[in-house]
Amino acid sequence: METNLYAPPVAAVADVPDEAAGKPFYVVGRGKFLLLFFLTAGLFQFVMYYIHWSRFKRATRTPMWPLARMIFAVFFIHSLAEEVDHRLQRGGIRHAWSPNTCATVIVVLLIADRLLGGFGEAVMSSGAMLAVSYGFLVPVGLCLWQIQRAANLASGAPDGAPNRRLTLVNWLWIVPLGLFWALVAFALTLTPPLDA
Repeated sequence: METNLYAPPVAAVADVPDEAAGKPFYVVGRGKFLLLFFLTAGLFQFVMYYIHWSRFKRATRTPMWPLARMIFAVFFIHSLAEEVDHRLQRGGIRHAWSPNTCATVIVVLLIADRLLGGFGEAVMSSGAMLAVSYGFLVPVGLCLWQIQRAANLASGAPDGAPNRRLTLVNWLWIVPLGLFWALVAFALTLTPPLDA
């Protein structure tokens, strides 16, 4: 029996299981989701889209660019809601919701917000534009939560327990944005100077 002294050692190699790899979608608790969504004035949704598509890509090995799906979210939000719904159906999980309605409300309000930003100055004051724009956040946030709640169910974490607590990264968003919104609230209480 002859052995090759220069051959590499032979060993069984196993992949280390990644906790997130088994979950096809991003999981987050309701309180954390709503806090981050409203504190960031809706910008958290883009982080959420990126993480959802990254996890979906990893779990299904589907070739896609999560970054592109985040940037062009208005074109992919229906796909995300449908993928979540398909995953629920394949898992035999009953969940009363309308993925197309949620996605359509989000798309319509995101487009309306962009149009308002482009043409609103000709029709209404800055304060009114700001109020309408922030008014859009409530229905968008509620519809996004419906998608997120379904994604939590599809990932086997209905209450979002694995990601319910705030992390250091979350606090790095919360503190400066909390101070910013406190300054905005303070500025709104000030009376403008009278023109002489």
